[in-house]
Amino acid sequence: MAFTYFWRDLHTLKRVSGTVSNLLKSNGEVTIWDAGCAMGPEPYTLIMLMADSLSEKEFDKVKLIASDYNLDFEKVVSDAEYDSEDISRVPDKYLKKYFYINPETGLYKVKSFIRDKLHFYHHDLLTLKPILKNIDLILCKNVLLHFQQEQRVEVLKMFHSSLKHNGYLATEQTQKIPSDAAYLFEQVVSDTQLHRKK
Repeated sequence: MAFTYFWRDLHTLKRVSGTVSNLLKSNGEVTIWDAGCAMGPEPYTLIMLMADSLSEKEFDKVKLIASDYNLDFEKVVSDAEYDSEDISRVPDKYLKKYFYINPETGLYKVKSFIRDKLHFYHHDLLTLKPILKNIDLILCKNVLLHFQQEQRVEVLKMFHSSLKHNGYLATEQTQKIPSDAAYLFEQVVSDTQLHRKK
Protein backbone atom coordinates (compact mmCIF):
# COMPACT_ATOMS: atom_id res chain seq x y z
CA MET A 1 0.00 0.00 0.00
CA ALA A 2 1.48 3.34 -1.06
CA PHE A 3 -0.37 5.55 1.42
CA THR A 4 1.89 6.18 4.37
CA TYR A 5 3.76 9.14 5.77
CA PHE A 6 6.53 10.12 8.17
CA TRP A 7 5.65 9.90 11.86
CA ARG A 8 2.55 7.75 11.19
CA ASP A 9 1.46 5.62 14.19
CA LEU A 10 4.37 7.05 16.15
CA HIS A 11 3.33 5.28 19.35
CA THR A 12 3.92 1.86 17.78
CA LEU A 13 7.23 2.89 16.22
CA LYS A 14 8.47 4.19 19.58
CA ARG A 15 7.52 0.87 21.16
CA VAL A 16 9.43 -0.93 18.42
CA SER A 17 12.47 1.30 18.94
CA GLY A 18 12.41 0.54 22.67
CA THR A 19 12.13 -3.19 21.94
CA VAL A 20 15.17 -2.95 19.66
CA SER A 21 17.10 -1.31 22.49
CA ASN A 22 16.23 -4.21 24.81
CA LEU A 23 17.10 -6.80 22.16
CA LEU A 24 20.52 -5.21 21.66
CA LYS A 25 21.29 -5.78 25.34
CA SER A 26 20.51 -9.49 25.09
CA ASN A 27 21.40 -10.31 21.47
CA GLY A 28 24.21 -7.91 20.66
CA GLU A 29 22.87 -7.39 17.12
CA VAL A 30 19.35 -6.90 15.80
CA THR A 31 17.84 -7.57 12.36
CA ILE A 32 14.52 -5.92 11.49
CA TRP A 33 12.30 -6.60 8.49
CA ASP A 34 9.81 -3.89 7.52
CA ALA A 35 7.45 -5.83 5.25
CA GLY A 36 5.46 -3.55 2.97
CA CYS A 37 7.49 -0.38 3.38
CA ALA A 38 5.79 1.50 0.51
CA MET A 39 7.83 4.61 -0.36
CA GLY A 40 9.97 4.53 2.76
CA PRO A 41 8.55 6.99 5.35
CA GLU A 42 7.85 4.24 7.89
CA PRO A 43 11.27 2.55 7.98
CA TYR A 44 13.05 5.89 7.78
CA THR A 45 10.99 7.18 10.71
CA LEU A 46 11.98 4.10 12.70
CA ILE A 47 15.65 4.55 11.83
CA MET A 48 15.54 8.18 12.93
CA LEU A 49 13.92 7.23 16.23
CA MET A 50 16.61 4.61 16.82
CA ALA A 51 19.40 6.99 15.83
CA ASP A 52 18.02 9.45 18.36
CA SER A 53 17.79 6.96 21.25
CA LEU A 54 20.63 4.48 20.72
CA SER A 55 24.33 5.03 21.17
CA GLU A 56 26.43 5.14 18.01
CA LYS A 57 27.81 1.68 18.83
CA GLU A 58 24.30 0.25 19.34
CA PHE A 59 23.02 1.92 16.16
CA ASP A 60 25.79 0.25 14.16
CA LYS A 61 24.54 -3.14 15.38
CA VAL A 62 21.06 -2.69 13.87
CA LYS A 63 20.25 -3.97 10.37
CA LEU A 64 16.98 -2.91 8.75
CA ILE A 65 15.67 -4.64 5.64
CA ALA A 66 12.63 -3.06 4.00
CA SER A 67 10.61 -4.71 1.26
CA ASP A 68 7.64 -4.00 -0.94
CA TYR A 69 5.81 -5.66 -3.81
CA ASN A 70 5.87 -2.49 -5.91
CA LEU A 71 9.22 -2.43 -7.68
CA ASP A 72 8.68 1.22 -8.66
CA PHE A 73 9.25 2.13 -5.01
CA GLU A 74 12.87 0.95 -5.02
CA LYS A 75 14.22 4.15 -6.55
CA VAL A 76 12.02 6.32 -4.33
CA VAL A 77 13.20 4.55 -1.19
CA SER A 78 16.85 4.52 -2.31
CA ASP A 79 16.85 8.20 -3.33
CA ALA A 80 14.97 9.09 -0.11
CA GLU A 81 13.79 12.43 -1.48
CA TYR A 82 10.43 13.80 -0.38
CA ASP A 83 8.47 16.98 -0.96
CA SER A 84 7.30 19.40 1.71
CA GLU A 85 3.90 17.70 2.04
CA ASP A 86 5.53 14.30 2.63
CA ILE A 87 7.62 15.62 5.52
CA SER A 88 5.02 18.01 6.97
CA ARG A 89 4.56 15.91 10.14
CA VAL A 90 8.28 15.58 10.88
CA PRO A 91 9.20 17.67 13.97
CA ASP A 92 11.70 20.46 13.30
CA LYS A 93 14.28 18.77 15.53
CA TYR A 94 14.33 15.67 13.31
CA LEU A 95 13.99 17.63 10.08
CA LYS A 96 17.15 19.59 10.84
CA LYS A 97 19.04 16.58 12.13
CA TYR A 98 18.19 13.96 9.52
CA PHE A 99 17.26 15.80 6.28
CA TYR A 100 18.77 18.38 3.98
CA ILE A 101 17.41 20.11 0.89
CA ASN A 102 18.91 18.74 -2.31
CA PRO A 103 19.87 21.85 -4.30
CA GLU A 104 19.40 19.99 -7.59
CA THR A 105 15.81 18.90 -6.95
CA GLY A 106 14.61 21.21 -4.19
CA LEU A 107 13.37 18.13 -2.30
CA TYR A 108 14.08 17.08 1.26
CA LYS A 109 16.61 14.26 1.21
CA VAL A 110 17.32 11.88 4.07
CA LYS A 111 20.95 12.14 5.16
CA SER A 112 23.28 9.38 4.04
CA PHE A 113 23.97 7.80 7.45
CA ILE A 114 20.23 7.18 7.77
CA ARG A 115 19.79 6.05 4.14
CA ASP A 116 22.69 3.64 4.44
CA LYS A 117 20.95 1.82 7.30
CA LEU A 118 18.04 0.73 5.08
CA HIS A 119 18.33 -2.09 2.53
CA PHE A 120 15.41 -2.34 0.10
CA TYR A 121 14.29 -5.58 -1.56
CA HIS A 122 11.46 -6.34 -3.95
CA HIS A 123 9.30 -9.00 -2.29
CA ASP A 124 5.78 -10.38 -2.59
CA LEU A 125 4.44 -11.52 0.77
CA LEU A 126 1.92 -13.79 -0.90
CA THR A 127 4.70 -16.07 -2.15
CA LEU A 128 4.83 -17.06 1.55
CA LYS A 129 8.60 -17.19 1.27
CA PRO A 130 10.41 -15.11 3.92
CA ILE A 131 12.98 -12.64 2.77
CA LEU A 132 15.38 -14.15 5.33
CA LYS A 133 15.38 -16.29 8.47
CA ASN A 134 16.29 -15.69 12.12
CA ILE A 135 14.84 -12.19 12.22
CA ASP A 136 14.63 -10.41 15.55
CA LEU A 137 11.67 -8.16 14.74
CA ILE A 138 9.17 -7.86 11.89
CA LEU A 139 7.19 -4.69 11.27
CA CYS A 140 4.16 -5.11 9.00
CA LYS A 141 1.67 -2.29 9.26
CA ASN A 142 0.31 -1.29 5.86
CA VAL A 143 -0.36 -4.56 4.09
CA LEU A 144 -2.26 -7.23 6.02
CA LEU A 145 -5.59 -5.40 6.06
CA HIS A 146 -5.63 -5.58 2.24
CA PHE A 147 -5.38 -9.38 2.21
CA GLN A 148 -8.17 -11.90 2.53
CA GLN A 149 -8.46 -13.54 5.94
CA GLU A 150 -6.88 -16.82 4.80
CA GLN A 151 -4.00 -14.95 3.15
CA ARG A 152 -3.47 -12.94 6.34
CA VAL A 153 -3.18 -16.10 8.40
CA GLU A 154 -0.73 -17.72 5.98
CA VAL A 155 1.48 -14.62 5.92
CA LEU A 156 1.49 -14.52 9.72
CA LYS A 157 2.54 -18.19 9.77
CA MET A 158 5.39 -17.29 7.42
CA PHE A 159 6.42 -14.42 9.70
CA HIS A 160 6.33 -16.78 12.68
CA SER A 161 8.63 -19.28 10.96
CA SER A 162 11.12 -16.58 9.99
CA LEU A 163 11.43 -15.03 13.45
CA LYS A 164 13.99 -16.10 16.02
CA HIS A 165 12.81 -17.78 19.18
CA ASN A 166 11.10 -14.99 21.17
CA GLY A 167 11.26 -12.67 18.15
CA TYR A 168 8.75 -9.84 17.81
CA LEU A 169 6.03 -8.83 15.37
CA ALA A 170 4.49 -5.34 15.26
CA THR A 171 1.32 -4.69 13.27
CA GLU A 172 -1.03 -1.77 12.70
CA GLN A 173 -2.39 -0.29 15.93
CA THR A 174 -5.98 -0.99 14.85
CA GLN A 175 -5.23 -4.46 13.49
CA LYS A 176 -5.44 -7.48 15.76
CA ILE A 177 -3.93 -10.88 15.03
CA PRO A 178 -6.67 -13.07 13.44
CA SER A 179 -8.03 -15.77 15.74
CA ASP A 180 -6.73 -18.50 13.42
CA ALA A 181 -3.17 -17.26 14.01
CA ALA A 182 -3.50 -16.05 17.60
CA TYR A 183 -1.83 -19.20 18.95
CA LEU A 184 1.42 -18.19 17.22
CA PHE A 185 2.00 -14.95 19.15
CA GLU A 186 1.40 -13.30 22.50
CA GLN A 187 0.74 -9.59 22.85
CA VAL A 188 3.41 -8.08 25.11
CA VAL A 189 1.86 -4.68 25.85
CA SER A 190 -1.81 -3.76 26.10
CA ASP A 191 -1.62 -0.44 24.24
CA THR A 192 0.22 -1.57 21.11
CA GLN A 193 -0.04 -4.41 18.60
CA LEU A 194 3.42 -5.66 19.56
CA HIS A 195 3.64 -9.45 19.84
CA ARG A 196 6.24 -12.02 20.79
CA LYS A 197 6.61 -15.33 18.98
CA LYS A 198 5.38 -18.32 20.98
